[in-house]
Amino acid sequence: MGNWWSERTRGQKVGIVVAAIVVLGAVGSDSESTDNSDAPEQDVAAAESTSTVSAADVDTTPTTRATTTTTTRPTTTTTQPTTTTTTLPDGSFSDGILLVGEDIEPGLYLTGRDGCYWARLTEPSGGLDAIIANGNVASRAIVEIDANDEAFESSRCGTWVPYQPPAEPATSFGDGIWAVGSDIAPGLYASDGVSGCYPARLSGFSGNFEDLISNNNIDGHALVEIQSGDVGFESTRCGTWTAVDTTATVGTPEPFGDGIHLVGIHIAPGRYRIENASGCYYARLSGVSGTFGDIITNNNADGTVTVDIAASDTAFESSR
Repeated sequence: MGNWWSERTRGQKVGIVVAAIVVLGAVGSDSESTDNSDAPEQDVAAAESTSTVSAADVDTTPTTRATTTTTTRPTTTTTQPTTTTTTLPDGSFSDGILLVGEDIEPGLYLTGRDGCYWARLTEPSGGLDAIIANGNVASRAIVEIDANDEAFESSRCGTWVPYQPPAEPATSFGDGIWAVGSDIAPGLYASDGVSGCYPARLSGFSGNFEDLISNNNIDGHALVEIQSGDVGFESTRCGTWTAVDTTATVGTPEPFGDGIHLVGIHIAPGRYRIENASGCYYARLSGVSGTFGDIITNNNADGTVTVDIAASDTAFESSR
């Protein structure tokens, strides 16, 4: 049983107190120590979306009555029952527990209703054991219903529509689940002033844990590289992501706060110090894919913390 919105971690401690890091001086020798961090927590939250999902009303077959027949006996009237279907002519559908292959067809579907709950099911029994994968929608969701699924459950979701790619991918977007290459373009994206931002790179839209390539929880300045091989990207509590201008450079070391910062673009290389830290986590990074392979060195430290950020580092991550 999978859970699309369950907490997924990459081993980083995440806190809520943002401390300013101040400059000591020029680049020094690199310090290397490693430590694992605690798992982040994720909630579902609403945010903006650049895509719009149109809702359609449910078709209702009108009640029909049989012809009244009069004989020497009293008149009798027969009424056929009214039937309602949640499946619409364009392949979209609304809430309910629907049979795959009968009520709805397998495929990729999109909805934009906050607070929506969905579940792929092995059977329409309503039992927990029947859940293949499920989730709660934050602003916008894409789900792939498999041909092997027996049923699909939807509550407070409005209308699910068959996914259609937009004419052009966006380079600025908000929270939700997005298709890489069609909804959004691959590249480096940043969002500033976030709290509890959860980004995740995805290899599919099944809602299973196996779809997860990498994820994170970020406070302060959020940064992620969405790669061309990614199928999807999920964002919760991250505000608006915008493409990073990699031509802008910074040459003088200045104080900076928590988050993930590109070296040479957001912060200058050099020796930095923070005083009175408590549970401070920092990491020098060779990339911003969000995987463990990006970590050059990392540490958890209290009190006075000094670190050398090298010019060859791609990015620097700081929490608490």
